Amino acid sequence: MHANLEAFVAVLKDIPPKDVVSAFAWGHSWVRGEPFRVHRLVASNKIQSLKGNHDEAAGLDLPLGIFNPIAGKAMQWTRNALKREERDWLLNLPYQLSLPEHRMTLYHANGFEPEGWEYIHGKDDASLALTMRDQRTPLVFIGHTHFPAAYGMGPNGKPLDIFRSSFRLLDDTRYVINVGSIGQPRDGNPQACYVVYDTATKTIDFIRLDYPVAQAQEKLSRPSSPKCWPTDF
Repeated sequence: MHANLEAFVAVLKDIPPKDVVSAFAWGHSWVRGEPFRVHRLVASNKIQSLKGNHDEAAGLDLPLGIFNPIAGKAMQWTRNALKREERDWLLNLPYQLSLPEHRMTLYHANGFEPEGWEYIHGKDDASLALTMRDQRTPLVFIGHTHFPAAYGMGPNGKPLDIFRSSFRLLDDTRYVINVGSIGQPRDGNPQACYVVYDTATKTIDFIRLDYPVAQAQEKLSRPSSPKCWPTDF
């Protein structure tokens, strides 16, 4: 979500009641935006969270020279904006979250080496094949690329793209679902993106949601914000 408070608040208001479905609004990182306010919302709502690559970098005291100049500037701003206890909270987040009662596992980047931050870009990506080979549950959720996508692998062992925003899971198929990003989707659609998995009907729904984009952009133009857009390193 890149600490996009406006998008996060919109999604929190939109998520269905927890007694109806299991909903997962996937955040990506805390770089810039309003990381301290987003952190408080996550904590107050008792949202289970995963560690992303920027979360780890914000928590560690790695030398900024290892980042590209834009990412380094944004990371220094983030470290300055967060208290030490908030950075420690990010650093102590897990690399994966297992929910065996729902036969699902969640990672930030991939399931074969969660701490390595390798990307899954498509059905022919080696990272996807390795994740599907190693996953212990038939359903995996990821993020990292900010690009919403869904992949399946049936009995023939060949990964497939699923070009639908809503679909039902099949019993003989493994799935990897990239839920996109709340605050910075990268598929050309500026709306926030999150995924709802209904554990009763076994359906996946990609939800797109309007939020005050201009308000979030205006904050980035203030002197207290770094003059750069978020980027991976």
